[in-house]
Amino acid sequence: MIPYYAGAHVLGTSGLLYESSKLMFDEATKSLWPTLQGEPAVGKLAKSGIRLEIAPVVTATWGEWRKEHPNTTVLTLETGHQRDYSEGAAYRDYFNSPELMFDVSRRDGRLPAKAEVLAIRLPGKKPLAIAARLLERKRRLDYVHDGVALRIETTEAGANRVYRDGERIAAHRAFWFGWYAQFPDTVLVK
Repeated sequence: MIPYYAGAHVLGTSGLLYESSKLMFDEATKSLWPTLQGEPAVGKLAKSGIRLEIAPVVTATWGEWRKEHPNTTVLTLETGHQRDYSEGAAYRDYFNSPELMFDVSRRDGRLPAKAEVLAIRLPGKKPLAIAARLLERKRRLDYVHDGVALRIETTEAGANRVYRDGERIAAHRAFWFGWYAQFPDTVLVK
């Protein structure tokens, strides 16, 4: 287990899923935290009002990352095991199939289940999901969500950043089936 430090909570990977999304646990109470929600759902801390701060996440190619962060240390692919570590190799068959590995309680057919979305949660607003395919075609998207002006910028390599009033805000990529299962009131832009 590799711990994640979230303020006073040390979080680790439980190996469990909720709505096909990873459940973390905190070492002190063993409470379970769905990663997309950021608050404990099961255990001593459930309904305590504790909530993790959502941080911006960007998915980038190695080349794009290295250009911006040239001193990054990387683990080697030379592990001593015969395994294909190339991008997408581990789940290639899964992503080429419409089937889910683990079912979810609800689905929405406006996008294919495994379509990627850029997921954004703003306080007091419905969740927003923007189809990654749209962002590939439109690398700068200005969108007003429930009265809030957002600018989404997508690099040539596909990394997304979201801005509100010139300030970067938290957003991350998710699979539509997993996001929708936990946030069915999501506004979808495709």
